[in-house]
Amino acid sequence: MDKSRRGSATENRVYVSGLSAHAFADQDDTAGALVYADPPKRYDVSQQNPSGPTGPAVPPILAELLRASGLPQRRQALSFTLQRLGLSWLGYARMTCAGGRATPIALCSAHEDESWVRRYLAAQYWRIDPRLPAAASASLPLLWETQGLRQMGGQPASLTLLRFVADLEATGARAGITVSVPSGTGADRYFITLTSTTLQVESLYEVLQPATLLALAVHDFYSRYTVPPVHPAGPEGQVTPIQRRILQALRRGLSDKEIAAVVQTTRANVDYHMRKLRKRFSVQNRVQLLQVAQGLVPV
Repeated sequence: MDKSRRGSATENRVYVSGLSAHAFADQDDTAGALVYADPPKRYDVSQQNPSGPTGPAVPPILAELLRASGLPQRRQALSFTLQRLGLSWLGYARMTCAGGRATPIALCSAHEDESWVRRYLAAQYWRIDPRLPAAASASLPLLWETQGLRQMGGQPASLTLLRFVADLEATGARAGITVSVPSGTGADRYFITLTSTTLQVESLYEVLQPATLLALAVHDFYSRYTVPPVHPAGPEGQVTPIQRRILQALRRGLSDKEIAAVVQTTRANVDYHMRKLRKRFSVQNRVQLLQVAQGLVPV
């Protein structure tokens, strides 16, 4: 990246493509987010030959994540790539953005300190984390330093913001890159944050391109090749009774017409609930919804 584009952002030690962050509005809701480590793959990706000569080219790190047999191998592959770039860990979160604020839905703790993830949620730091609105409103990745987070937004730092920065610094974090990716469904967005305990933000400019490609490859892996996590409270709180019956019928391999007959409703209503279920579980098609249903309800 051309360093001449940094502009006045260097005054606050936070870099967001020339855009300034804004504060989140205070609300009374709580997160209720799910923390997970290793969602199951959608299918046996080893049979898909993702990096073979007949398949589409994929980034090497994505190919490694796909070939890995389990979480330990994925952690090892990602840790090696992070260290090569001078980075320490990677955070991955899905959030709903509305009313000027992002509310967490699910956070992956596989590649960062889980105690920090849970502290982040318990203290509701997502309410005042200035990186979230800055990254969501930017067209390019956000580069930040912990000391600069206190000044983001141009307003005096609140006690909660000061505590958030202090807790973040206590983990050893010095600087990082946050990438925001829209989900394609509603107001949800994904936030991928790569953190360094050694580099200053100027050094991060030197690895911005490969770090961004790494973030997007990890997002590709979790969004396309794994089953979206669901809250352990179970399907009762996730779907309506009719949707549960539709999922049961879907697991039995029934067509929409057959599902309508079993559920005693119209095909149009089945289609409506199918669309609602795909959105609810962040999947794109019937096959992916079936894979989610297999982990939710008995036949």
